[in-house]
Amino acid sequence: MGGRCFLVTKNPDGSFSKTIGPECTDNFQIVENGFECNGSRWHSVEQAFQALKFPSQSIARGEIFDTSPKEHESDEDYGLRVWQLGQYREDSTMREDWQENKVKVMLLLNIAKYASDKDFQNQLLETIGQGIEAQPSTSNWTYWNSKIQLFIRKLLIENKDLAVIGEELSLCSCSEINEFLEN
Repeated sequence: MGGRCFLVTKNPDGSFSKTIGPECTDNFQIVENGFECNGSRWHSVEQAFQALKFPSQSIARGEIFDTSPKEHESDEDYGLRVWQLGQYREDSTMREDWQENKVKVMLLLNIAKYASDKDFQNQLLETIGQGIEAQPSTSNWTYWNSKIQLFIRKLLIENKDLAVIGEELSLCSCSEINEFLEN
């Protein structure tokens, strides 16, 4: 699920405060000109993630891929609409390898989104010195979405080329991806 991540700051008295983070930390964010990943152009990370749950020639994947934002539709409304399309469907079953691959897919989609727009990268870099905590979500996505944003920020701090890193990470196993994110 989406929603902007929170930025977590330690206050002088030792307490912590949360503020809403930049738009780039939202998987529901509609990318104006789209971004390329897995050989397709996507409107949002959430759209791509929900579509990629399903086999490549499935009705479900095609329907989600073809779902564009409506005129004046908010990021949240579009994100919820494609999220709903990706939930249990009688017309299609999820990929057999989905549970194993879903964190890797989410990471690669976010990397592709950030690689598509220098402004997204700069927005994420402006969060240096603050923690990043994803919005409450289904399953363990609060944990993984936080880790993904922090990992990409680390790559940007190290001045890594996200397009190259995305290609390299696509060759890694799912367990290697989880290790990278957890360290």
